[in-house]
Amino acid sequence: MRVLEIQQRFKNYMSSFQFEGQIDWSQHEDRRGRIHFNLFIKARKEGHRGTLDDVSVKARGGRVGKGVSGGEESLSSLLFALALLQNLQTAPGFIVMDEFDSALDEQRKLKVFDLYASELERKLIILSPKSHENSYLDRFSKAYIVHHDPTVPRSKVMGIIMNELTATMFVFAGNNGSGKSTIRNLIVDRLGVSINIDPDALARKIDNLNPSRY
Repeated sequence: MRVLEIQQRFKNYMSSFQFEGQIDWSQHEDRRGRIHFNLFIKARKEGHRGTLDDVSVKARGGRVGKGVSGGEESLSSLLFALALLQNLQTAPGFIVMDEFDSALDEQRKLKVFDLYASELERKLIILSPKSHENSYLDRFSKAYIVHHDPTVPRSKVMGIIMNELTATMFVFAGNNGSGKSTIRNLIVDRLGVSINIDPDALARKIDNLNPSRY
């Protein structure tokens, strides 16, 4: 594994978010002759004075320094992981990330997602994305929802295609007065319908005095 290359990539990624980043490590030998390594991921906002905060200390039961928030700690970890993934000995066809965006604000979430997608150039599987913003969700090509029925018990996976340009028509049919227009008006926005054709409205446009002829 190319340590210096990982270090440089991490610094570049951090700089794109206005942070300074550094990776340090130490090693020691125990009584049985085994070598142990300690990894330190450090971060500091650009322009701030003082030492870089060790954001990796939290994973060892410590606390992050005052200069870095929880979201910034998560950002540093994600950018370090991206630098590592760039130096894998193998080339996996996809990468799975579990709630990787949970501690990021919306602006950083978009930027980190786009950075992962452009740098890795492979499928990304995000478990439990933590956002309801369309600008973020529109970046996904498919979504899979796991529905669990505790009375069976059984889980069902439902797939939704999100970004394919497929022509779809929704038809509401029924007798006069059955509530077609009411139902349509209630759910048309939720269906994402961009063109709404109302036959009754067209008939009134053609012949307002006797629209039933059409």
